[in-house]
Amino acid sequence: MLKELSRWSAVLVAALVSSPALAQSQADFVTAFSGKWQVYDKGMAAGATPCQLDLSNLGTDGKLGVVADGCKAPLAAAHSWAIEGSQLVLYDEQAAAVVKLGGNQKRITGTAGDGLPVILERLGGDGTAGLLLAAVNASHCYYLGYTQKCAAKNEAMSVPAEGPQSQVKLLVNLNAHSEPRNDADTVGTVKLGTCVAVQRCVTASDGPWCRVTLGANTGWLRKLTIRQNRWPVVTFANSCG
Repeated sequence: MLKELSRWSAVLVAALVSSPALAQSQADFVTAFSGKWQVYDKGMAAGATPCQLDLSNLGTDGKLGVVADGCKAPLAAAHSWAIEGSQLVLYDEQAAAVVKLGGNQKRITGTAGDGLPVILERLGGDGTAGLLLAAVNASHCYYLGYTQKCAAKNEAMSVPAEGPQSQVKLLVNLNAHSEPRNDADTVGTVKLGTCVAVQRCVTASDGPWCRVTLGANTGWLRKLTIRQNRWPVVTFANSCG
């Protein structure tokens, strides 16, 4: 196991890109990613409680243990974890990859083999949800884009129905990311008033994110943001009407 962890340290910087604190040793590295993670999207939960994964700092044969609690497939099958090629990989009991994830110590994201997006977060998220809540409590409103109009009740957290005709309309100019994380690469900017086709949406601690079609490529748009560190904003409408 120690030999395997020595190999992991070689990909440390890539694995922890954009994280608040880079691990400096094997023990720090394992500590950075072991512990409890949660999926805030209710669609990944097997019951009324959120899906949680506990990544152990102990294991054998280069893989560390995982305990999945309250999760649906594919995360229900997670049995162990390791770092491979700068990604955190969850494996099933047969050592087959369940999902490959990248990100930071607060949020890691990836896509399972069936195309299902996965967002794992530390309990409480990365702090963005708290900032959004404070902004909403102060303004008593989620604003629709750059307007002074408040979103209808439940509109902020709702997502468009999935389907071949599903679209969203941008209420602001918004950067699209390669993954549903704020620190992921920007793959383009979608202009105010543009309608884009939606492939899939998923809910994180900071609200919905939707993967959309951008020409020949795809990108992730976050639905909720804070403008000028003060105003909570809904960035897109759930239809192009």
